[in-house]
Amino acid sequence: MADASLRKSVLHLFALFCLLPGLLIGSAQPSVAGPGIKIVGPDQAWPGSVRIDLEAMRPHGESFKTRDPNFVDDGLTGFTGIGLPGLLALAGIEGQPGLTAVGSDQYVGYLSPDDLSRGFLVWEMNGRPVSGLKGGPLKLVFVENSGVHASCYTWYVEALIAVPLERAVLSVTFKTETVRYHRADMIPKSVPLDHSLFSIAQGCRNGFEDTCTAGRVGAVPLSRLLPARNEGEPVASVEFIPFAGPGVTLGPEILDYPVFILTGCGDRMLHPALGGPFSVVFPVERYPELMDMVPESGALFFLEKIVVE
Repeated sequence: MADASLRKSVLHLFALFCLLPGLLIGSAQPSVAGPGIKIVGPDQAWPGSVRIDLEAMRPHGESFKTRDPNFVDDGLTGFTGIGLPGLLALAGIEGQPGLTAVGSDQYVGYLSPDDLSRGFLVWEMNGRPVSGLKGGPLKLVFVENSGVHASCYTWYVEALIAVPLERAVLSVTFKTETVRYHRADMIPKSVPLDHSLFSIAQGCRNGFEDTCTAGRVGAVPLSRLLPARNEGEPVASVEFIPFAGPGVTLGPEILDYPVFILTGCGDRMLHPALGGPFSVVFPVERYPELMDMVPESGALFFLEKIVVE
């Protein structure tokens, strides 16, 4: 867990660098319009979700005091937020086995049912909005003496995913043609994935047992998801759009590299705690020139759609 905590610190420093212009203008709060959260439950087929805005959460908010282990110098601190069980009930979700929180930096916090019951999504700290420097506008905090590891105090929370996503769909648009792929459609297109290319989202996975070894990963070359191009047909860009976190738009040269879409572990969907149900792996280990083009991790998680123009 110490390693995960270190990686989280690095990711947060990068995210804060991106947020800095907003932090320096006006107040310490990043520039956001209508904070809210997307929640995926058993009644939604990915990327379908329910959005709960902050104003809908406020009437259900509770104030409490606890210590954030990521900011020990703050001591006992007052927070206001909504308990995670109550938030899921507000979204019409009950009786789920675990929860994956996803931040805008694609860091994940997987919570067991016990951890979930002690967690809050908070928006105020000592009576003021949680600043970006403290992980706001929405972050996960746990009650005093909860025993939850510091790495699970997920920052910049954008989405909560309450179940494994067996009905997930990936949309691929090539020019004007869109194809919606279910995992069953992708399995025949899969190839073995070299261990060196396997990547999962960084984060907290206390008690998570649905591990995935590289030899069991389902991977589909991007080229097999795109229609055959007419000779000389130009491509201007390839955009990878995630459900949460920043996307990436690349030039047509990315189609000359063996980019893979990860789809599952053995006979199961790739769990959200690992960055699923779909993620993109760019082969930066084999092609170092890609490092200046793609995300620093060499991967993009929680993939929702691909758009080729």
